[in-house]
Formats: sequence, C-alpha cells, structure tokens
Amino acid sequence: MTLNFSDLAQQVRSGQPLSSSDFYDLLTASPAATFALADLAAEIRTAHFGSYLTAGNLPGAEEGSGPATFLDLSTYDPQKLADQLAHLATDPAAEPGQLGILWGPEAQWTPMEALRVLLTLRLALPQQSLHLGAEREKIFRSLQPLALRVIDSLELAYQPAEPQLIFEDLKLIVGAGLTLAGAENRNLVEEYVQALTDAGVQGAPALAQSLLGPEGQTGGCGGSCACGSGGC
Repeated sequence: MTLNFSDLAQQVRSGQPLSSSDFYDLLTASPAATFALADLAAEIRTAHFGSYLTAGNLPGAEEGSGPATFLDLSTYDPQKLADQLAHLATDPAAEPGQLGILWGPEAQWTPMEALRVLLTLRLALPQQSLHLGAEREKIFRSLQPLALRVIDSLELAYQPAEPQLIFEDLKLIVGAGLTLAGAENRNLVEEYVQALTDAGVQGAPALAQSLLGPEGQTGGCGGSCACGSGGC
C-alpha cells in the first residue's frame, strides 16, 4: 500500500492511534517518504521532549541504570515489528521509562531501514523515551544526524582509544540543534580534552580544534553550542 503521508501526519498530530498496516507502510516507505517522516518524527519528539537530550555518561556522572526495557530487532521482519508496535502503542500496561534497541549484528540493517524503524518508533510511542547506544554510528552512518533528531537519550562516544569520536558527537549534537541536559553551564569540550589528556592521549586540544573549529581548542562552539551557555 502507498503511504498517505498527509493523512498519517494528521492522525499522529491529533493523537489518534495508528494501525498495524499503518506501521507496516511506515517501515517500508520509500527513501523520499522517509525523509518527510523524519521531519514529522522530529516535530513530535520536540513537542514532548523540547530540545534536550540526556546522556548518562557525562563526565563526573554516576553510573546509571540505562534503559528500563529493550526492543529486540535482531531479525528484520517489518510485518512482525508492525504488529508489535501496534500492540505497544495501545498497551495500557506498557512500562514507562527508557526504551533501548537491540539491533543485532545478524540483522544486517541498512542505514535507511534502521532510520525508518526509529522514526516509526517515535510515531508509535510519541511520549516514550528512546535511547541509542554506542553502536549508533555503525547502524545509521551518514543518516545519524536524522536519527539524533528523533531520540531523547544517547550514550556519548567517549573512548580514549578513538578520541575523535567524542568531539564528533558534540559537533553532531550542535548540528541537530539539541542541548545536553545537565550541561547547560559546563564546557564539555574542555572537560573531555582534560579527560583525554589525563588518559594519556596526546594532542587532545589540537584534535578538538580540528573537529570543532578555531574555538574548539578552548572548548567553545562558536557561541551556538548545544551543551548550553557555558559552551560544549
């Protein structure tokens, strides 16, 4: 069935539940329709979560419990997932809390398929907290900026063995127009430069500057940092 984007958007905005067939149409939409759905999903995400992202692994944070529940997507079956989402969307006993995703290496998701799953999750569960783990770059690749626009929680990619990842994450968050909750008055670039230096990484200030621009060396983000008024 061809996706009727206009009718579906009206349903979602009015809070009407979607059917299993609706979810199947979303999960099998064309690439062009997928990009339109990304804008709708971002709109719904902003309506419920504003511009904030949570990250449980900010420097100095206590180790959190992580997502309360996980959705197992280790096999790619659009019809099965559509039925599952139709049940979750109308289940009054569904547990609140953060929902993580188990992608499963054997599923061999393409980035576009994975993005459609994430967009469908947001439209199916507009008030549900959606969390992406450290594997998100490998899953979404060049579509990761679109993925960030529809989630509200993520694990930052802090790995001293690959120090560039954390600065790429901070730049990605800025580009998505999002703010890390709890970092409004902090300079995360500076904090991560210091953490990497303490971990024995050579040239962390120069690496931050090369990835974030001239102000990266001192931790700034050109005055528009997603981490708050204190800069990244």
